[in-house]
Amino acid sequence: MNREIAVGLINTPEGLLTLYRNDQGHFELPGGKIRDNERPEDTVVRELKEELGVVVTTLGRVAMPLGITKRNGDRATVHLVPARIEQGIPHSREALHGEVRRMGPFGLRYHRDDMSPALSQVAKLIIDGDLQLEEAS
Repeated sequence: MNREIAVGLINTPEGLLTLYRNDQGHFELPGGKIRDNERPEDTVVRELKEELGVVVTTLGRVAMPLGITKRNGDRATVHLVPARIEQGIPHSREALHGEVRRMGPFGLRYHRDDMSPALSQVAKLIIDGDLQLEEAS
């Protein structure tokens, strides 16, 4: 089964915004499943409000979605949606999420074994210079 997922790429002065997933023991990007007739940008706005309690503005979409195999073997297409926080302070609002962490270049390298497949691919793209995020404000 191939799921369509959208995740928010939020660059802060301290680094890329991530969430720790308690039930799966890894860091991931905030986001979730795309609903019927929903654009990836709309999914990110909805999911970041639900997961982090923040209002975001999306800044387009990365042209090439990622094809990943999740740890349980399911396939997913992950749409990367750069976003900026307009209102609120990110905090975990769901029981399955633990801490909210901002990862700079060192964290993206150091935590590679503790990342979801999508975050691991995004980290590699950032580290290799193949994905540039908007300057943090």
